[in-house]
Amino acid sequence: RDSDCSACQPGYYCVPGSIFPIPCPKGHYCPGFIGRSGGLIPCPIGTFNERMLAPDPSWCEPCREGYYCPLEGMPSSHRFPSPPGYYSTKGQSFPLPCPAGTWSPHTNGTASNVSSCEACPVGYYCGPQQSEYLNYT
Repeated sequence: RDSDCSACQPGYYCVPGSIFPIPCPKGHYCPGFIGRSGGLIPCPIGTFNERMLAPDPSWCEPCREGYYCPLEGMPSSHRFPSPPGYYSTKGQSFPLPCPAGTWSPHTNGTASNVSSCEACPVGYYCGPQQSEYLNYT
């Protein structure tokens, strides 16, 4: 019966039938609930949370520049660096392509804005999302 259940404290979630609260894992927040409602909520797409025991969604931070967070419940923003030919601004859920006429060789989270995309050299072709330039002759 729900009347026999005690409150699950913020920063923890409770599984029906369990007698102990479970610490809220990274990538989630747990506002605490009474009864059978559980309380384990993943951080939204475009955010991450590196800390345990998060009691509310303010602990979900925007994904860092140069990286994107395409999944709910991400425990780190360093899992998905922008690939060559793309860049990612803060809070991105997917990388943005470099515009046509530019290219980007950057990897490992170093492409953080459109200025990371370099102008295509004269005499070469750079389509959108280019990680290298092509000889146009």
